[in-house]
Amino acid sequence: MYPAMLALLSVWFANDPPARPNLVGAVFAAGGAPIAGAGVFIYTARPRRGSSPCCPSCWPDCQKHVLTDADGRFRVPSLDPALIFRVLVVANGHEPALVSDVDPRSRALAVSLAPRGDDDLPPGLAVRGRVLDSRGRPVIGAEVVPIGVSSEFGMRYGANLGVDPLAITNARGEFVIRCDVVGCGVSVNVSARNLAPRDFEKLEAGPKRHDLVLLDGAIVTGRVLREGKPVAGVRVGLVQADRDAERFLGNDDVGTDDDGHFAFLNVPPGDRFVVYGTMGSLRQMGSVGIATIDVEADRAEVSVGDLEVEPAHRLSGRLVLADGEAAPPHTRVSISRDAAWDSQEVEIDRDGSFAFDGLPSEVFTLCASVPGYRVSPDNESFDRVNPFWLIGRIDDDVADLQFLLERGEALDSSSNGPIEASPSQQPLRGAPATSKK
Repeated sequence: MYPAMLALLSVWFANDPPARPNLVGAVFAAGGAPIAGAGVFIYTARPRRGSSPCCPSCWPDCQKHVLTDADGRFRVPSLDPALIFRVLVVANGHEPALVSDVDPRSRALAVSLAPRGDDDLPPGLAVRGRVLDSRGRPVIGAEVVPIGVSSEFGMRYGANLGVDPLAITNARGEFVIRCDVVGCGVSVNVSARNLAPRDFEKLEAGPKRHDLVLLDGAIVTGRVLREGKPVAGVRVGLVQADRDAERFLGNDDVGTDDDGHFAFLNVPPGDRFVVYGTMGSLRQMGSVGIATIDVEADRAEVSVGDLEVEPAHRLSGRLVLADGEAAPPHTRVSISRDAAWDSQEVEIDRDGSFAFDGLPSEVFTLCASVPGYRVSPDNESFDRVNPFWLIGRIDDDVADLQFLLERGEALDSSSNGPIEASPSQQPLRGAPATSKK
């Protein structure tokens, strides 16, 4: 690599705080010139040790991204030291790069991008577009993320869609997404600073340029109180009530000020949202349940009112393998709120025990991942619709829950009973203490 740049990166790396390391590095063209304005995204993550039920892109750090400066350098701040990352790097006129096994504690990251000529692509293998604001001005640096691709069986969502994973608009607001199949249609999520994110369905590949308009969005405000007094420094979340893959726009969270006030900016109009206090920020203080609001008009201000801190619940239990084996060290168990975008995750103790505090009175899912095992239907709260977790309500403390896993691949939901069999409105329960296979 280039000695001067590596020396500079080494200085950045040496100055990183050890508790929450920064990922520092630089992005270069194939000839060695630095690339300014390249996008660096924390794409997925995995635990440094042990297993986790958290999906690879669902860690909070996977929302972090930065642009390189004029010298091609970047710094992604304050990453979880317990995780190893996969990093996506994109730049106009270059092939995107996914870098695996990135450890911000061990080294700076240098990425070289190969050139590509989008102007020479056959029309049927590229979706071309332009992102504009509501006043018709081009939006620079907007992120255009494919979320679905059309096929003979309809729209397909998820990973490995056969298209570029992401594009960033240039100084004219333009972007290009390459496709592997001629004539594909791509649904995208578009987001940009100071504008409301928005989904656009089935943009057809071909010579036509698609103009995508982002709105300013609404403002959602409120206040957090405890026994009538404002609570400062609490994180408040906002997410769509309906989070189907084809329309999900992501979540947001902000902090309360000294008077307990909070404000979400650029909230997409024409949708219903839930607002809630995050469990991690409230800690032993209590819990803040969900409030539902409708955001109808662009540039409107919607107040959710006062959110009161209420008593919270505790869940304690033990992860048990039905064959009598001990769960591997560093195995993690997670609990997630069904209506809110909020979760906790802990490592089990040597005997498989775990505990969660700060739980509001709501529906939760409980999940664990051990290689070669699946969630057992012997758990009373086994979700036959989504057989990867337990689901049920928590309205009081829950003690001694036995979370049973058995050997085998995850069960197919189609063979586990009708949708109405989901126990989501029943108390969250595990397996009977004598349940063994």
